[in-house]
Amino acid sequence: DMSMKELKNEMCELRKFIDGGPKPNMLNEDKYEHRDLEVIAHGYEKDKDAVDIERILSNLIKDMKIEDRVSKVHTFSDPSSIGVIRFNTVPSKFGFYKKLQDFTAKSKGGNTLDFENNKTLEEKTREKHLGYTKHLLIDREKVKPESVKIFWRHEYVEVDKVKVAWLDSEGQYQVAGIAQ
Repeated sequence: DMSMKELKNEMCELRKFIDGGPKPNMLNEDKYEHRDLEVIAHGYEKDKDAVDIERILSNLIKDMKIEDRVSKVHTFSDPSSIGVIRFNTVPSKFGFYKKLQDFTAKSKGGNTLDFENNKTLEEKTREKHLGYTKHLLIDREKVKPESVKIFWRHEYVEVDKVKVAWLDSEGQYQVAGIAQ
């Protein structure tokens, strides 16, 4: 687990990187090498035991008869609210999505699980920047939380239906209005 001080330092490094600075050491770590092979399962109740999440995913994999295509099932923390399935190959991952159409995965509490590809570091960095912008608008500019909305898929932030921060076509962060 990361302390608040370590998290702040990491956010500062990411901010410098987004603004064109050097690539932070955390982006060079080997632990990120398998993202293209991973699928994230979310929809679990908060703070579930990792063992429960892993069991549910392992049973789904067994029911789908794709055990030979999966190299690892895990969570990023314990307790957790997401699970991770790592496949042996990218085509195996795509095969999972195709087979998933015939299955419904549910959490122990009955929630339907959703699945998506694990994001690249660049995608995660962009999303952190959008989230940080929302935090600053609420914390420093005293904008009402319900007035700030992040459009993750289109990578921009609105305040009262006015776009105030976005990523342009080159991935550069742009701000306007209250976000400046």
